[in-house]
Amino acid sequence: MLRIASGLVAFASIMLSAGLAGCTSASDPCDPRVSRQLLEEAGCLISGKTEQFVDQQEKELERLKSERRLSEIETREIEMDAERLARDTQAFSSEIAEQQRELANLRAKLVEASKLSAPMAARKAVLIREIDALNGEIDTERAASGRSKVRITQLKTDIAKRRAVIDAMARPVLRE
Repeated sequence: MLRIASGLVAFASIMLSAGLAGCTSASDPCDPRVSRQLLEEAGCLISGKTEQFVDQQEKELERLKSERRLSEIETREIEMDAERLARDTQAFSSEIAEQQRELANLRAKLVEASKLSAPMAARKAVLIREIDALNGEIDTERAASGRSKVRITQLKTDIAKRRAVIDAMARPVLRE
């Protein structure tokens, strides 16, 4: 009987060693979800490989949860940026539309001013020719130097009046 008992112990130790060896292979990481023979399962439990596997899986789960939280935060930030960009785009579009309306109004005023200024430009050209003629008379009076200074003063006054008329014509166009 001793022989049978020692044989059983030897057999049990061989099986236990086989179970422990089976758990250490790279293809079988002692995953508790996998069905094993009793001795293999005992080998994984005794060696601590099952607990290591569970710890690794829990760490991986925490890492994935952390990545998910970061991803959710980034997603919210991206959504907020997209909303802000949409608001900014709408505001810029409104501003552009307002600028375009103002530009159209200015163009209309410019067209209107050019219609009004065509007769004023003709009148201005006539006044400039008259001023040039009066300046010529002043030069003639100076050349004759015997003529009166009163006539030169009259001509200068006439020139100043005509320039004032030209300036007054230009003011309404410049104000708009």
